[in-house]
Amino acid sequence: MTPAERHLIGFLRITAVILLLAAPAVIMPTPWMRWIAEVLGLELPPTPLTEYLTRSVSALYAGLGAAFWFMSGEVSRYLPLLRFTVWATLAFDFALIALDLLIPLPWMWTLGEIVAVLAWTALWWWRVR
Repeated sequence: MTPAERHLIGFLRITAVILLLAAPAVIMPTPWMRWIAEVLGLELPPTPLTEYLTRSVSALYAGLGAAFWFMSGEVSRYLPLLRFTVWATLAFDFALIALDLLIPLPWMWTLGEIVAVLAWTALWWWRVR
């Protein structure tokens, strides 16, 4: 195994763990979710749609985390898919940035997310090239 493959495996596993951290939110009690939102200076409206969206997005992130962990087991086999995910992630980044700019979120949230997603995608691209 080359050093580049080892670095990619490490990057994928770190990404997987970060994404898997969303799993508890799928079943987290709603009052806890509201408290976390308040701590972040946000409001979590008490509607079924909000509850559905927060939980389903958390499940999606956790599922992606599991997939990245799985792919880290055979990076040479999944390299074409991993390269594709860079472009898919970049499209997702721009969608997130557009939402951040359109939705009145705290400016620190918007700035932090823009820097984080673009830096992570750039690092991802560098690892799979």
